[in-house]
Parts: sequence; C-alpha cells; structure tokens
Amino acid sequence: MPIDFSHLAIVIVTHHRPEWLTETAAAWQRTAPDYRRMIVLVTHPQGADGFEPPPRCDVVQTGRPPEHHGCLAKSWNLGMLWGFRDPAVEWLLCSQDDVHVLPGWPELVASRDADLYSAPVGDTIFLFNRTILRQVGWFDERFVVIGYQEWDWQARVLRAVGKDRVVIEDGHGWDHNPVGLCERWLQGRSTTLRRKDESHRSFNKCWLAEKWGIDENAMIGELKGGSPSPPKVPEIEWYP
Repeated sequence: MPIDFSHLAIVIVTHHRPEWLTETAAAWQRTAPDYRRMIVLVTHPQGADGFEPPPRCDVVQTGRPPEHHGCLAKSWNLGMLWGFRDPAVEWLLCSQDDVHVLPGWPELVASRDADLYSAPVGDTIFLFNRTILRQVGWFDERFVVIGYQEWDWQARVLRAVGKDRVVIEDGHGWDHNPVGLCERWLQGRSTTLRRKDESHRSFNKCWLAEKWGIDENAMIGELKGGSPSPPKVPEIEWYP
C-alpha cells in the first residue's frame, strides 16, 4: 500500500553545514511535498545559521557544544522521539544532511510493501513505520559517536520483521529486495567532504563483537543472509 505522506515526518540530522542542510531540506520538500512535519536536529550551536525552514518544519537544537563529536545513535533516537510523539505520524524518514535526493523515490517505495526502506549505505537515509519502533525499538546508544550502530539496528530489524518486510540497499555489501532507491537516495555532496570522526570505531567494533558474539566479518555474513542469530546482550529501554 502506498505511503500516505500526510502521515510522514522527516528528520534531518545536521552538524555545522547550513548550506547543505538548506539543500537537503529543499530536496525532501520537493520530492515529498505533502509531509506532515519536518524536524531538523542541529548538533552544533551555529549549525542552522541562515537556514530558512520550509513549511511545517521545527528546528531543534540538541544543546551540544561545538567540540562535541556527537553520537549518531542518540541523534536517531531523538529523531524518533520527536517524530513519533505526534500520534498521527505513521512513517518516519531519517536523513543525514549531506545527501542528494532525486525525484521518483516515492514511486519506488510504492513498488514494494515493506516496513523499512534504507539506502544507499548504512543509516544515510532510512524510512520506517511504527511497526519497527514497536518491535525493534531504539538505536543502541552504547555505540558511541559513529560506527556500527546501523549494522546492529538493521540486524535487529531483520530479526523482528524478517527480510521479506524490508528494502535494504546497503553499500556495505548486502541487499534485500532492492527497488532502485540507491539511484534516488545518494550520498555525499562533493569530493572534499570532511572525514567523519572515527576515533571511537575500534571501541564500537569491540562492542559489536561482544554484543553479538561474532566478529565484524561474521556480522557481514549474517546481514547478507538476512536472518541474524540473536544477540548475546539484551537491549536497553533508553526512553521508557
């Protein structure tokens, strides 16, 4: 069944790139103009300077100081809290700020019924409904800063709803029921992108192995197979 965009909330997480935020917000407005609400989560005190919000858009400052490395798991959870606090919102689209969004993606989403749509890699852009929130829950905030938080969440989604209920087109090397979203949801704006902070990657890699009882390569195999084994460590109800 096609998504009713009047019940869609769009969350954009941004740091200190207001020009990219402006372009990304405008692209979502153009391609999904009937959205119910847009929420911009700003993780830098000046991250929204000069940004003119499109219609039905709230700008939420996270309060982080400029030197804070951030935590993408926490940002996505904050987006879920803001997006789904409106009982009329049935779908949430989460987007990083450095993406290209091309027309035609709603038709691709409508071509296959699913509970989660994700492309082009990791958690760059993902669209999901309340079923996922209820059955899977939050991102694991024990993955700090950035790295592997999306692998963990995707694995839990696959366990909860099964690979037939997802459309995942992931540049890490696995696809489930692709419909071509990776040709409409594109990553990166230029060849001069500032590298993401990876100082905590080794910590997150160790946490992934401890939580699931397997190493990185084995987790890749689990995600490719679409039926991950259960984790060894229980989830935390971060926001009861």
